[in-house]
Amino acid sequence: MKKLEKINKIMYTLIFATLSTLVFIVTLSKPNMAFYVQESKLYQFITEIWLSLKDFDVAYVTIFVFIYYAYYNIYFDNSKLTSKSFINATISIILTAITLIGKCYKIDNTLNTMVESGAQILKFAILSIGYYLIYYAIIKKITSIKIKPEIKKKSLRQQKIEKILNKYQIVIAIIIILLCWMPYVINYYPGASTGDTFDCLSQFFHRDESWSIKTMNLINQDVYINKHHPPLFTVVLGLIFKLGNHFKNFTLGALIYTILQIGLLLLIFSYMLHYMKKNKVPLWIRMSSIFFIGLTPTIAAHAITAIKDTPSAIFTLLYVIFLVQIVRNYDSIFKSKLKTILLIIVMILVLTLRNNGFFTIILSFPFLMILYNKKWKKILLVLILPLILFGMYDKLLLPSLNVTDASIKEVLTVPFMQVARVVKYNSSKISSKDEEIINKVLNYDAMKNNYNPDLADSIKDTYNKDATKEELKDFFGIWLKYLKKYPLVYVESLINSTYGYFFPEVGERYATLAVDARVGTNTYINITPRGKYKDARQISHQINQIQASFPFLWFFNHVAFYDWFLIFSFLYIIRKKQYKYLIPLAPLLSVLLVCLASPVNGSFRYILPIVFSAPIILTIDYFVYKNNILKKI
Repeated sequence: MKKLEKINKIMYTLIFATLSTLVFIVTLSKPNMAFYVQESKLYQFITEIWLSLKDFDVAYVTIFVFIYYAYYNIYFDNSKLTSKSFINATISIILTAITLIGKCYKIDNTLNTMVESGAQILKFAILSIGYYLIYYAIIKKITSIKIKPEIKKKSLRQQKIEKILNKYQIVIAIIIILLCWMPYVINYYPGASTGDTFDCLSQFFHRDESWSIKTMNLINQDVYINKHHPPLFTVVLGLIFKLGNHFKNFTLGALIYTILQIGLLLLIFSYMLHYMKKNKVPLWIRMSSIFFIGLTPTIAAHAITAIKDTPSAIFTLLYVIFLVQIVRNYDSIFKSKLKTILLIIVMILVLTLRNNGFFTIILSFPFLMILYNKKWKKILLVLILPLILFGMYDKLLLPSLNVTDASIKEVLTVPFMQVARVVKYNSSKISSKDEEIINKVLNYDAMKNNYNPDLADSIKDTYNKDATKEELKDFFGIWLKYLKKYPLVYVESLINSTYGYFFPEVGERYATLAVDARVGTNTYINITPRGKYKDARQISHQINQIQASFPFLWFFNHVAFYDWFLIFSFLYIIRKKQYKYLIPLAPLLSVLLVCLASPVNGSFRYILPIVFSAPIILTIDYFVYKNNILKKI
């Protein structure tokens, strides 16, 4: 009987391992059948399957053996089916769906690939089973890991090393991080920039080079500063560059800003590490966090880039750290007047440095009143005060200074892209009257010819800033009309502009370091030394590309990794029923939700707060794990 069971176990494992290995061999894209056209449907079917298989590689044998060994021990460990098994299966199904939908969109920006032919349907079925088996095995293995306390006595040498690392943690962290960041600092001296950087500076210095002022009707033609970028960031950036220009030139201003931003980042990261040490987070987690901060290209890149997203991410991280402290111990913040004031200041900065900062606050803070229901009045006061001050700043101070609101187009990315997709693929079905209505808001020809499903700028930039409320109302009448006609097109448009945040094979793969094209020309804002390091920057760019494909480090160079990590942490907390730890993750969830309406598919700068917060997310997971272990004792 046991022999028969063993044979069955071997057979099932062989089948599972074969199906999973096919994930690496079968390509989902439809092969070119131009030279294999025959009347026989069966012949076409077999040929299409054959052409979809990659050429033999000895690596596939290695993968098969590895998977077989892993499955033999994971799938047949005599464990019983439980509610945890159901959760694991559900997550595996979701990940499989994300993977295969992502692969389809990567091929032709639609779901058509999976059902184009019988062979495609079969391949889709095989890949679905293979990916499900892989994801389920990984999740089951991860969730079964138990970290046992180290019983083996450490040597005197190990104890001395740990003592030094603990005692001088901050100094060691700063040295390691700066050494890792130094190539970026040198290569991009005096600091990196983007088009947004120079738009902010053009606003501050009242230069017509600003592109954002061309997209809106200014309240006052003598005031270029507007809310397309957070005005506070624009003013601070402008003042620093003005200071540098006062003493020498704009190059000095760029250098001052870079130094200040790096200093602020190191300060907040040091505070995070200090909190982790104070709460007895294991040394290996703290050291891993230090190397993660130092070696992750996106963090290094944004540390030296003068862009609004970096300070916004810094203070969002600080806000998350404060929330972690509060959910663990109310008195740690609210019993200290200084820390309470600091919390209020941080909340105000989150609101003012992020155009959607309101959602970051409102999705987290109210739940504290539920957690500490007997002390809800003080918590409510701390919540309301920043909102009132921000309201006075945003609705009274800025209008009084003639600061123009951001264009409405910034919040209409989703409907604009949905209509653009209908125009692109179904223009023959659109009447001339509907075309005229659309054209009053967006350039119809540009929608038809320049539609890019991953980037909304080519559509948003055609927005008519003089469009009336009535014309916008008519436009949304058209949007609703075609929603009823082409609901699948609308769904495909939404997926197409967001799947990069969940599917690792698309989106940004490495740090985006930019030097604006206007730099070094005869513009008013001229930062001269940049041209000297062109070759070094190209080398850095190539190194980033290599790192983005390097085993293990690959994870840290893809947008979706951080989003998966955040989502898995949410699910882990729910599974362990320690719901209070969802509160500090809520601001980061709001960041991810806002990405669903972002104009770029899979951009690092839109999820930067999640990237910066990865070590504190891991710390929260550790707290949940530790509390769960203590409950069982």
